[in-house]
Amino acid sequence: MEQNSIFAQYLSLSYMKARYIIIPITVITVLIASALSYAYYIIMYPQTELEDTTYIYIYPHDTSESIIEKLENIDGVKCTKGFKIIAAYNNFDRQKRTGRYAIYDKDNMRAIYRRIVSNQQTPVKITLPAARTIEQFIAAAG
Repeated sequence: MEQNSIFAQYLSLSYMKARYIIIPITVITVLIASALSYAYYIIMYPQTELEDTTYIYIYPHDTSESIIEKLENIDGVKCTKGFKIIAAYNNFDRQKRTGRYAIYDKDNMRAIYRRIVSNQQTPVKITLPAARTIEQFIAAAG
């Protein structure tokens, strides 16, 4: 009889110890999974809902804050937190390139950041009027 009560006491003590270990580990695991899911959402999930391709112009005097403000002013861009995090982590002010960059429908912030840093500019289309002489060209160009 005494062995059963010792065994029962041991089981109840080990259950109590396990409860103090398992519950915090479970809570920590859920918190880490939530943080990773949120990070995936703001960086990798499509953050633009655009009808047409929109363009952003980056000038030499622009900072990361002004570029983020330009992104926020585009109708259809939902969240720029991912761009802020990537820009702060990778020292964006030294890596940005000036130019005209396309923002497509269903773009995520990582794609927009990579497009700007890797200098994947969208070409500007220019149509010149047909003319035989310089004077005719100047007159047609206005």
